[in-house]
Amino acid sequence: MKKFIYMLLGTFAILSIIYAAFIVIIDPFYVFHMPIGEMEAVKTNRAHYVARGLIRNADYDMLICGSSMCENFHINDANEIFYGGEDKCLKVIQHGSYSNDLRASLEAAAEVGKAEVIIMALDTTVFQKPDQGYRSEMPAYTTEKLSFVNIWPYLLSKDVFKYSLDLIFQNKKGNLPSEDSWWIIDGDLYSEQNVINSYNNEILSLGFREFDEQKAWNNLRNIERGIEACLEKGIEIQFFIPPYSVASWDCKDYRTELMTYKEIWEELLNYSNVSIYAVQFDEDIITNFNNYRNQGHYSEEVCHTILQDIKQGRHQLTTDNIDSEVDGFIKLLDEYDWENLRKRAKGLI
Repeated sequence: MKKFIYMLLGTFAILSIIYAAFIVIIDPFYVFHMPIGEMEAVKTNRAHYVARGLIRNADYDMLICGSSMCENFHINDANEIFYGGEDKCLKVIQHGSYSNDLRASLEAAAEVGKAEVIIMALDTTVFQKPDQGYRSEMPAYTTEKLSFVNIWPYLLSKDVFKYSLDLIFQNKKGNLPSEDSWWIIDGDLYSEQNVINSYNNEILSLGFREFDEQKAWNNLRNIERGIEACLEKGIEIQFFIPPYSVASWDCKDYRTELMTYKEIWEELLNYSNVSIYAVQFDEDIITNFNNYRNQGHYSEEVCHTILQDIKQGRHQLTTDNIDSEVDGFIKLLDEYDWENLRKRAKGLI
């Protein structure tokens, strides 16, 4: 009986080693390496799971990283704008990012030290999200440095095995979409009517939204940990404040909120490796609802403009202009015709 048990345990151990070795070799979340041989990386619907793997193991000089506010950036466009067409950029998406998602990506970039510069979306909305945990319940191997302890859930996962097979089959079929098209949402979704519908369902119907100032500062502390890790490695971080449509600023005390953000941005500007581009303040973008598919998400054309703004230094906040820039945006919101927008949302005009 003992011999049978030992044989059973030995067989289980051997099969587990073979199973784990298969995961290590294929590595669908790029935890250890990018695809081997002639295989190519493929887009996955688990963007959060591959984010840190791509950051650690892909080749790049510039990292474009953040929430779905980065989804419509084209890597080829970034390469052209910043590097004259050379293949130097990597885009990593973490839909609905919490501050800890941003921190983990910055820390991963600092860990490997590949990036010269990181362009990161600094959503105003991230400061009102939970300051503990991540956007999804993430296994430790996706958020922390790899260790003997945290890697086993990856090596023995049934889901990871399925993604390994998917990576193989997609490569076998060929004609893989290029990374330039990953997570791009195009088509005829971008229209004033879609914004009006989103505004009615997601803003008006929910009513007034309270602002938690302490939560905003707690979230900043998370992000600062990532900034400090990059500072030690000499990595520049170019934050841009995404241009949510003007409709997203209704039903809130935007004055109090923006004055808190001003203090937060001022604190970030104290870091020598940080610059901030307030594309949110671009009136031409945020008042043209045809730029959006809902009250927040904007088109490829807007993403192109954001990259151009960063390259050319437009909307850059400094200690000298931040007061006037924030005051100007508050004035824009004060003078906006909210009554007309609300009537349109209700179908009254």
